[in-house]
Amino acid sequence: MGDAYIWSAVFVAVGLAFWLVGHFTMRRPRRRSRRMEIMPADPAFKSLHEDLLSLRRRNPDLPSLPTDVSDYENWFEEALKRVRLRSVARTIEQKTRLNEKINALHGTYLKYLTTYRDIKRVSREIEDDNSNADRRSERDEDLAERRHAAERAEITLREEEANEKIEQVRERTDRRKNPPPPPPRRLTKDEKIVQIEKETADKIKQHEGNPNVQDMLRRIGEDKKMRVMEEPD
Repeated sequence: MGDAYIWSAVFVAVGLAFWLVGHFTMRRPRRRSRRMEIMPADPAFKSLHEDLLSLRRRNPDLPSLPTDVSDYENWFEEALKRVRLRSVARTIEQKTRLNEKINALHGTYLKYLTTYRDIKRVSREIEDDNSNADRRSERDEDLAERRHAAERAEITLREEEANEKIEQVRERTDRRKNPPPPPPRRLTKDEKIVQIEKETADKIKQHEGNPNVQDMLRRIGEDKKMRVMEEPD
């Protein structure tokens, strides 16, 4: 009888030690909660979370629930370990039912976790697709703007070429309607001499009564006629 009490006390002490270790181990992530994911608020996870809270209220030796979705795997492992180590005295039937309940909730958690991760992955893919679509849209807009600029430049060049051709046609039409005067005819030597004599006579006449100036004008006229005579034919 004494041995039974001793062994009972040993089991209770060992169970309490494991419970304390697990309790503080599961509490550590709370200090890192700022860097962890916030617990999802969708109905599926709320239902699972409430079932786990109810299970823990009926079995206070189970570890505290974590705040991060990914840490629940560790919680299930610790919960099964505590049931297996008999931290609280249970009958075989109670232990079996508790194991089955924990395993069932574990399966629900794994299904939810897979769905949760798939949703996050799809969300990231959608964000990447949207980002790529935005970059493609910006690139398409840039290409369209460059194409429009090239088209405008080509139109401007064609307009300038057309205006230049119109101006050339207008100039040719004006020349045909108003031809330039023919170049003056080149005088012969005799005609040049006659012209010099006439100009000299008019100047001498302007200086009547001044024989010195008249003599000088005659000498200048003679010099001009000599230069004309020396020109090549």
